[in-house]
Amino acid sequence: MKKIIFTIIVALVAGISLNSYAQLPCPTYNAPPATADACAGQDFLLEVTNATCPATVDFCIDVVYGSFPEEISWTLENTTTMTVIGSGDGAVDADGQVCFGPLDPLVDGTSYNIIINDSFGDGFNGAGALTITDYTGATIVSFDATSFTGSSTNSGFSAPVSISDATATVTTSQGGNFNITLSSCADLAQPIQFTNPSFCTTTSETVDVTITCDETGAVLSMGQVAVTVYPTIPSGAADLVTIATTADGCGYTVTNAGDCTGAEFTIVPDPTATTYNPGDSGTETFVVTYTGVAGGPDCCATGGPTTPITFTTPAVAGDAVPADSPFGGVNNSAYQTVGPAGAGGQATAGSFDVVVSGYTMPMPLSTVTGGVCDGVPTGADYWVTIYVDGVVVSDVQYPPGPTTVTITLADIAAAGVTFDENSVIEVYTYPNSFNGPNVACDGNTYNTTYIPGGGAAADGEWSADTEITAVDFTFVETQTSPADCDWDVPVAYSCVNAPVCEITVMTAGAPACSADGTTYTVAVTWTGGPDATVSLADASATVTGNDPAVDANGTATFTYTAGTAYNI
Repeated sequence: MKKIIFTIIVALVAGISLNSYAQLPCPTYNAPPATADACAGQDFLLEVTNATCPATVDFCIDVVYGSFPEEISWTLENTTTMTVIGSGDGAVDADGQVCFGPLDPLVDGTSYNIIINDSFGDGFNGAGALTITDYTGATIVSFDATSFTGSSTNSGFSAPVSISDATATVTTSQGGNFNITLSSCADLAQPIQFTNPSFCTTTSETVDVTITCDETGAVLSMGQVAVTVYPTIPSGAADLVTIATTADGCGYTVTNAGDCTGAEFTIVPDPTATTYNPGDSGTETFVVTYTGVAGGPDCCATGGPTTPITFTTPAVAGDAVPADSPFGGVNNSAYQTVGPAGAGGQATAGSFDVVVSGYTMPMPLSTVTGGVCDGVPTGADYWVTIYVDGVVVSDVQYPPGPTTVTITLADIAAAGVTFDENSVIEVYTYPNSFNGPNVACDGNTYNTTYIPGGGAAADGEWSADTEITAVDFTFVETQTSPADCDWDVPVAYSCVNAPVCEITVMTAGAPACSADGTTYTVAVTWTGGPDATVSLADASATVTGNDPAVDANGTATFTYTAGTAYNI
């Protein structure tokens, strides 16, 4: 089948010259958005999406089989479609070049894996070499007698697409200028920050965008984005409001700060509905919550410190499914996969564990000696083969019993793989026997078969608990976190006692009590006569007006500090 696939591909790509482009095609882009919302002081992501990508993937494999060509063979896998798209065998093929393309990157992707095998086990000899070049003739990956010295090697690679780059020019009304190269039909996703000095009103800004084709200079997209910039997140409640006690300490006043109207925040409990009785005192704690301008983005949800994007999704024991092992057999392996993360860019740190426990084959197969079943059980050992992005990063045989395999970012890099947001981890666990007779040597051949859930019972059936666990990758890109938009505001209160009028000696008139918030006054009027004796006195008051000691008729005003009682 591999030879058939190879023949078809050669026929499809026959006549393709990878350097035949007189002019690279240009991508096309959609128009920029007409309007957008942004939070002041936070990244606003200006996005313009690619509309069409008339790109192709084109590359060539040049192979020299070397001094012992009959030992060398190679296979090319498409890791997007998980299919073999080409192969070669030095036993039947001559040295030469095989080209692949044009391939559609939207269908076929751009990720491939080249595998080279040597049946003798010593790799290339003499001038033996295999080189993969892109559409410009640049080397993507290569092997020779110094780099391939064993029985098998492989390398994952990404083939560049044949398409012109584009350049996006972005200018903001606040003086920001950006020139961004868009390669391989990439979308424009440019972070921009705007300022807004207010905490309670929006401002308006503009962003001008032009995207041109590097190959031809043609304008691919142009437009102006009207951006509504929502307010800066306050640093505290004082940026929004002042809560103070009334003059008598029995209630509260609320004063909005700056251009705030009160619609941009809430206060719990409501200060204007909070009152106390005379003699009450203490501290009331109000919670001021910033809600922002109505109808806008939730700037508090994204206004906190940025943190690296991480990926921690595991594959638990129940996720494993039967699959053919990479090296043969039918449903003989437990297969699990995790990823991709979907965001974060390239990983800066990380690792994962593959854990195998409870491995059992109740009815093992038999070894064969000299072509004859000898009834000796086999299959107790098992293999764990780990792929990242279609490239083997670990392939080890383990004895009976539990096993934990730890794969680090360094291990992945050593295999030639760059772990990023699109990376996929695949794990195959399978017995060290694909098929054979049973230990009863009944003349039949049985396949080893993975049975999920521990139900293995027939000849060659096996079970185990397999997990991809402790997945912990940190990526270069960051994500936002919530800001603190709730503040406790403690306000002390002391509700004063109202003054009490105790008028002891008075021949006429009536007291009139009034208060100005700081003092209380009592005005006493009297009418005596030639023989009247008037005695009005209070040492705690400031007395103005007529002098009761000498005036038989008159009015005296007694003034007291608020909160004191008085006697007249």
